[in-house]
Amino acid sequence: MSIGQLQVSLGFAPALLVAALAVVVAVLLERRASGRWRGAILRGAIVGLTAAALARPLLSLGAQESLLVLVDRSASVDQVALDSLLAAMHVDGRSTVELPFGDDHTSPLATAIEDGAAALPEGGRIVILSDGRFTGPDPVPAVSRAEADGVGLDVLRVPSRSGRDAAVVAIDAPTVWRRGEDVPVSVALSASSPMSVTIRLSSGDEELAVLPASIGAGGVITEVHALVSAPDAGILSLEARVEADGDTVPDNDQAFAVTHVARPPRVMVVGDPLSARPFAEELAAAGLDVDINTPAEIPSRLSELREWDVLALVDVSAAELGMDQMAALEAFVADMGRGLVLTGGRQSYLLGGWAGTALAALAPVSLEPPPRGERDAVALLLLIDRSASMGTTDSATGISNLDLAREAASLSAEVLHPGDTLAVVAYDDVPHWVVPPTTVGAGVELAEVQERLAALEAGGGTRILDALSAALPVLADVDTPTRHAVLLSDGHDIDPNNPDYERVVRDARAAGTTLSTIAIGPEADRGLLTMLARLGRGRYHSADDPGDLPRLTVEESEILRARTEQSGDFRVQLREGREHAAASGVDLASLPDLAGYLALTDRDGAEVVLESASGDPLLSTWGYGAGRVGAWTSDSGELWAQEWRGDETARLLWRRLLYYLAPSPLARSPGVEVSWDGLEADVDVWAVTEVGEPLNLADVTLTFTGTEGAKVLALAQTEPGHYAGRVALPAVGAYPAHVSVQSESGLQQTKPVPLAANPGPELQPGVADEEVLAAMAAAGGGEVLSSAEEIVEGGERGATLPLWPLLLAVAALLWPLDVARVVGFEMRLPHLRGRGGHEA
Repeated sequence: MSIGQLQVSLGFAPALLVAALAVVVAVLLERRASGRWRGAILRGAIVGLTAAALARPLLSLGAQESLLVLVDRSASVDQVALDSLLAAMHVDGRSTVELPFGDDHTSPLATAIEDGAAALPEGGRIVILSDGRFTGPDPVPAVSRAEADGVGLDVLRVPSRSGRDAAVVAIDAPTVWRRGEDVPVSVALSASSPMSVTIRLSSGDEELAVLPASIGAGGVITEVHALVSAPDAGILSLEARVEADGDTVPDNDQAFAVTHVARPPRVMVVGDPLSARPFAEELAAAGLDVDINTPAEIPSRLSELREWDVLALVDVSAAELGMDQMAALEAFVADMGRGLVLTGGRQSYLLGGWAGTALAALAPVSLEPPPRGERDAVALLLLIDRSASMGTTDSATGISNLDLAREAASLSAEVLHPGDTLAVVAYDDVPHWVVPPTTVGAGVELAEVQERLAALEAGGGTRILDALSAALPVLADVDTPTRHAVLLSDGHDIDPNNPDYERVVRDARAAGTTLSTIAIGPEADRGLLTMLARLGRGRYHSADDPGDLPRLTVEESEILRARTEQSGDFRVQLREGREHAAASGVDLASLPDLAGYLALTDRDGAEVVLESASGDPLLSTWGYGAGRVGAWTSDSGELWAQEWRGDETARLLWRRLLYYLAPSPLARSPGVEVSWDGLEADVDVWAVTEVGEPLNLADVTLTFTGTEGAKVLALAQTEPGHYAGRVALPAVGAYPAHVSVQSESGLQQTKPVPLAANPGPELQPGVADEEVLAAMAAAGGGEVLSSAEEIVEGGERGATLPLWPLLLAVAALLWPLDVARVVGFEMRLPHLRGRGGHEA
């Protein structure tokens, strides 16, 4: 009831009916007893005022607030306690509404507050009955916005669900996994109190693992990890179920995940077939999908490289690759996000002329050897063509090719250090030892070498095979770890197709001797010299300008002198004991020794996975653009890692490395993101063309398999390249799914999507979050209430006055009058009887 700004509200309205009945009864009884209306009215007033006080009337000066009660019906709340609070809450006589929110999966406090504030456009008061646990956005900012709009907020804490409870919080497995690898699965558990449980991990009807676990104190997440074997290909639906004695909440005992098992990485092994094929066979035995190409067969167009995940260069020199091929390799890694493996050998890294090329930029190691003191001696053999054509003099300079060859040999001798071995053979129709294998010593010996070179004269034909057959076996007998020959020629051999070329060079290579070749001028037999360098595991150079001959020969000598090659017996070990995904699970102690490797140096930003005992990097990786590169400084098994061939541990290491470098199938277009809201999920897809531009006007669908078969959901385009939709699942469980993109141009893309609906956080064991409740009350300018009655008492604005004390006071003042009236009446009663002889 209100008069102007005066309002009267009642705490217990039924008391008014009792008051009215009490007044009627009191008046009738008193009137019958005394026969006087004044006494009956006085008695009725006393009884009526006393009974009316029980209604707890409240007088307010000012407008009465609208009251909205938000009731948390989520699974985490003790519903019995909540119903008890609601039964004790009485809000008669005022404009109030109860608005429930939350369910078994969600407790969207922020959304409920926003909806409540919107329902009170002229301001008012919100009271939240909740345990403070919520899903979705933080509710405190929503409270602050409501308070700024004139809506105050109080909270009344409701207890969380009680009872012995163990729950699976989540099961974590990779969305996509490669065939041949065990799938890592992590199960997160929680319990209302410490307890021992059993986890059963299964896929369909097949039980994959049974794991015991001990869960800590309430609210603490315990993780249990397992490796499960993946099927050959396809979908792996996983379920984790927890079993515990006395568990009172079965609805949170399981969680689900979906993993798509993809094919192994497809690898292109590039190199000379004699070394590339055995390495490819090792990778195939390790479970990889392998193709073999020569360096010349590497596509130079990115579109032709898309089918491979990783390229492995097996001891490939820079001279074997064209500029367009190197550019394609760099784009393959940096732009396409693929993997690259660089292996060592006597024609790779610094020995392969990588300096200044894209290969050097890609490598996660520096080509320079680490600073060391004394190095092992080396042996260099120069085979110089002195045929008649080499004596032709350039008209402009007056210098012949033979003059340049003499200068090149002299400069090479200067590069060598004391203790190294130098040998020079000049050949025409027959080979001639200009300098037999000689140990380089003091300057007098160097002068003698230069004197012998100066005596060379041109004449005769060109018999390269005879020179190689005579010189290479002699070099093989030199007792040095590294032996290298450089062949110079400006013409054509008399018998270039002789099959003995391959035999002679391969025998030399088997003895540890490498061969590089330099073609001088346009008349040289470039095909033959290229073939010899490939067979000899060396480098081929083309001196189109004969003036480049001294520089190229010195480069060969400097590469040899750099002495990156290390010989001996070497064990591989982790860098500072740090585990790395590229060698995860590999028992390094069981790997055979290496007989050698190339001593290179660390590069800033790279990760050294494995190293030698002296700290030289053996296996390094780094990210390059969108992809990854791995550098192995030993070889693939031809010379230094021969004992690794056929070794199962070595194969496991290669597999770990290739799997690590290969891009995840999820990295390819389209991009997919799934956001869960209970049993519903928002699916966002970003589709791009082959060159990375947004793909518009495409048909994008989500297909998933449920209990009623496959269902297809069309996703709508919302912005360039972006498509979205919302899928509602019927129940918790695993739903194999994939997104398909079909463009008008014929581009087709698919990607698996992990649709797995799990019990929400509201079903997990926990306690009321009193900090959240206090923060909401503070932000709303209210308080944390202690009882349901305070909801009623706190709902007024302006000055308020409880009327029940006043009513009791008036009744107390009237009571003496009634007593006096009754006493006075009784005192007069005898007098009245005496006069009349009977009762008046």
